[in-house]
Amino acid sequence: MKLFAACLLLSVAATACVDDRPVVFGTVQLTGGIGLCVDEDGDPAHATISVYTPAHELVLDEDIACPDGGFAVPVDPGTYTITISSVSQDPVFGVYWPEDSQSFDVTIDASSVDLGAIRLSVD
Repeated sequence: MKLFAACLLLSVAATACVDDRPVVFGTVQLTGGIGLCVDEDGDPAHATISVYTPAHELVLDEDIACPDGGFAVPVDPGTYTITISSVSQDPVFGVYWPEDSQSFDVTIDASSVDLGAIRLSVD
């Protein structure tokens, strides 16, 4: 766990070196599947992060790497709704469907924001 935390901090620092905007960061833990990054049906599962303005305009929509679940995304200062979702994929049809999500209303100034560890189900 200490190694993961160190890697996440390095990721945040590396992002800050390339982009001087504040960073929203945290980790996603997928629970309820039959294995790491696998839902209860054996289908692949992962998480996404979406950032919206107060006017519900999409600013960012990215996949979060599985299995480490760490994310660090630069955003301009402002007020946002950030939604972290777990999704599963049917490998035969290639269709994605949402499983679980959590939303956060945040105001970002010049400082980075740590959303912490977010647990999402992939039942």
